[in-house]
Amino acid sequence: MPHALKSARAIRLLAALGRTPPGRLVTALGRTPAGRLTLAEGATAVLFGMLTLPFSAPAHRSVPEWVQLAGVAVLLAMMGATAHTWRLVAADGLHLVRAARGGAATRLRDQARDERRLRRSLALQPAFLVVLLPVPETWMWFWFSLTLAAIASGAVSLALSARAHRRGPRA
Repeated sequence: MPHALKSARAIRLLAALGRTPPGRLVTALGRTPAGRLTLAEGATAVLFGMLTLPFSAPAHRSVPEWVQLAGVAVLLAMMGATAHTWRLVAADGLHLVRAARGGAATRLRDQARDERRLRRSLALQPAFLVVLLPVPETWMWFWFSLTLAAIASGAVSLALSARAHRRGPRA
């Protein structure tokens, strides 16, 4: 079977599974930089949370050190990705934002909203890191609840991102 036919069949199958009309497959490439960051943060939260959930269960005595270090590494990586995305949005301006139906005013409003969200995230992530570092690894219910909250918020973020992308640009 030719490669093009396999790809077309896969796109139709994925479109049917996601209830997306054929030709409007949800991808990360058709998004703004802030939209791609939201998608990456949501996916990372779900995947990392699912990986660490068994180790943060209340049945254990403490959270393993590798889980703690991996969590700090993921948070630092997200801080770096947020700073990079903010630089893209702020420095490169409107030409990175895809054309919206409303024209330049809508693109400017979307860019301003993205910049505010990224600035707020850049302010909160280091604060989150400072607050969580002194929490003892023996507080298993706290870490378990935090892991469940991260998984839930990541899943909600992915669902809202997919819904917004399926709906298309705002008018």
